Amino acid sequence: MRRLLASLAAIALATAACGSTVTPTPTPTASGTASPATPSPSATPAVSSHIDHAVVYFGRDRLPPVARHVAGSGTGATPETRIVSRLETLFATPAPNGLFNVALGSRARVRSARVEGDLATIDFSVPDGMWGVNGSAGTLTFLQQVVYTATEEPGIRRALITENGHDALVGEGVIVDHPATRENVSGYVRASVDPMTWRTEPRTAPVSLVSRLSVDTYAPGLARFVFDSGLRGVDAKADLGFTATVIPNDERVNPDLGKWALTIAIPGATSDEPALRVIDQTPIRAIQTMVTSSGVRYDIGLDDLRPWRTAMLYEPLRLVVDVGGDPAAVSQNIALYRPAFGVSVGPGGSLSGMIRAFEAQFEYRIHDATGRVIDGYARGSIGTAELWGTFDVQLPALPVGATSLEILLRSPKDGAISETVFTSFEYGP
Repeated sequence: MRRLLASLAAIALATAACGSTVTPTPTPTASGTASPATPSPSATPAVSSHIDHAVVYFGRDRLPPVARHVAGSGTGATPETRIVSRLETLFATPAPNGLFNVALGSRARVRSARVEGDLATIDFSVPDGMWGVNGSAGTLTFLQQVVYTATEEPGIRRALITENGHDALVGEGVIVDHPATRENVSGYVRASVDPMTWRTEPRTAPVSLVSRLSVDTYAPGLARFVFDSGLRGVDAKADLGFTATVIPNDERVNPDLGKWALTIAIPGATSDEPALRVIDQTPIRAIQTMVTSSGVRYDIGLDDLRPWRTAMLYEPLRLVVDVGGDPAAVSQNIALYRPAFGVSVGPGGSLSGMIRAFEAQFEYRIHDATGRVIDGYARGSIGTAELWGTFDVQLPALPVGATSLEILLRSPKDGAISETVFTSFEYGP
């Protein structure tokens, strides 16, 4: 399944299934009632939460799904009944504007849910084996929606889809024979879980920080955190020291965060920000801020583990932490933000993002509407380092029409292409 999903992830989600609202159906087991299984201790939060889990996930073109609150979803006294409630709501709710709901047109219906530890097994009734899910892009979207919605239950990280009690064959021949996490179906390459430490000389006075968050502003599917010191000139010559670590979050212990916690610790800093800010914008659930005698720690709750990167900006001195982006435009060392896929770009448009390149140099290649190929070179703000460099390059004048763009990294050993990302856009006045 992983190989099939990896290939599907590169395909844009071109169409959304359509149809009238489907009335939710009962979720029978063999006895005709909802699954009576006793909730696993690992699936039941131990303390109250400020996070509202009455959500289901809708699809987006080329991007992981996003959560939307839907009244009545996630009701019930057990994890099993809450999971079934969310899935039934998903299969009956038209998508908001700009999103897709492939499940709305599916012929499959939820029969039961069973919870064992962090695994939810979801059995579907599928008449004649016909799911009503069409195309490879539609199949991927459907799997994303089901896996994300099923694992919305606190303590549940994996979902296994079965068909009439057996292995499932979904849509365009995708065999589901083992559980999947959100990361398995998100479309991203594997994100780093290695901690990062950026050390600088200790400052003589505490730095007062203000943090800002934006989602889907700099690039689709991207969350950006900016930790702003306000320092300029000589005071900004020394970078902010920090440690960045991402770990699985136990929602039973800390239910105010998501499935993962990205921790940013900044020594020698202080902050007046609230201890808890509920964000509730995919992929961010909440931010916890703790000020100690040694500095400030930010715990960022994430819906899933997607690639993340850090950069230092100046005038004023800011630490930037980016999470996600377009899966097709993000790789291990390249994150292309603009132009975004499918947008219209006019004269003066820019090529921008983050990069880690040998000696900061990278190559880009443009295929314009006439078939001409334009090769160019640019530099990031810093060379090879744990920190990422930023880049912002003005695009050349191009003929009006469909245009594609690649960013390439080459091996310093033999010049062979080692990494590339791709996007396409419309160039015009």
